[in-house]
Amino acid sequence: MIIFRSIVGKLWLTIIGLVAVVLLILGFFLVNYMENYFSEAKDQRVKVEKLANRFSDEATRHMYDEQFYQLSNELLNIQDARMLVISTDMKEVALPVTEDSNLINFRATDFFTVDELKLVFAGQTVTNQITKSNPGRFYAGAEYLVVAVPLKSVQGVIVGATLIYQSLQSLETTQSYMLKLFVSVSFVGFLMTTFFAFFLFSRITRPLQQLKKAADLITMGEYGTRVPIQSKDEIGELAKTFNHMGEKMQESIHALSQEKEHLSSILRSMTDAVITLDANGSVMLTNPQGEKIVKEWSTIEWSEDDEETQRFENRIQHSVIGD
Repeated sequence: MIIFRSIVGKLWLTIIGLVAVVLLILGFFLVNYMENYFSEAKDQRVKVEKLANRFSDEATRHMYDEQFYQLSNELLNIQDARMLVISTDMKEVALPVTEDSNLINFRATDFFTVDELKLVFAGQTVTNQITKSNPGRFYAGAEYLVVAVPLKSVQGVIVGATLIYQSLQSLETTQSYMLKLFVSVSFVGFLMTTFFAFFLFSRITRPLQQLKKAADLITMGEYGTRVPIQSKDEIGELAKTFNHMGEKMQESIHALSQEKEHLSSILRSMTDAVITLDANGSVMLTNPQGEKIVKEWSTIEWSEDDEETQRFENRIQHSVIGD
């Protein structure tokens, strides 16, 4: 295509190439980061289980302390998590929650069946990872990691269960989101690159086209042609130099014309005949007296057998050459 042969096309391809390389490098490091992040996230189950056991032990000593549960949920809210407490008779204890929490208020039965809760009441730790609809968030469905541990009284009797659920983003969802974001950024980057490349068309190509058009006009004899200086950069300096060259050329042509007119005046004022011939014997330049001789010469009828005529011709030629 013609555009790829122009400066703008080559510049656009260069910028597109640089943007593509930068995006590839960014994508490489982003993929590595995501792999490392989700490899660490695999240990999240163990961390949440330890956290649930720790809060359950503390809840044993603060069984009826409402401030403890409020502070606990405030701390868990930082990690996008929340604590629930349910008694062995399947009654959930109402715990205070922070007002700025982004998590939806779930119940224990939203994560575990009655049989699973009975296992917790029997002294086991049960962990689930389920997906719940969460219309208030960016994703239509959010994944949660839930851990239920036994809640014991001060005497060591199991009186219920402590649940901690934490919002997770699945690997597939995050990868899909990051891929869409990466494609969107790449698309916008290519659009901006194309826009700025063709914006340079008016800054680079058009002044060069004006220079080319002016040069064509000068070759056709319009020596007064000039190009407008629209900037002070290298292209503006080129236009300034071009105009200076045009002025000098016009001055030189004018000087040559004057010299030619002066020479013609001298030749016309001479009383002697002046005739200039080229290598083939053709007349190149004459003054009025010489032109008169050429015309008379052309009217003479020559005879190849007439020796006198041949001698006259030779004498005329020597006379012309001598002049």
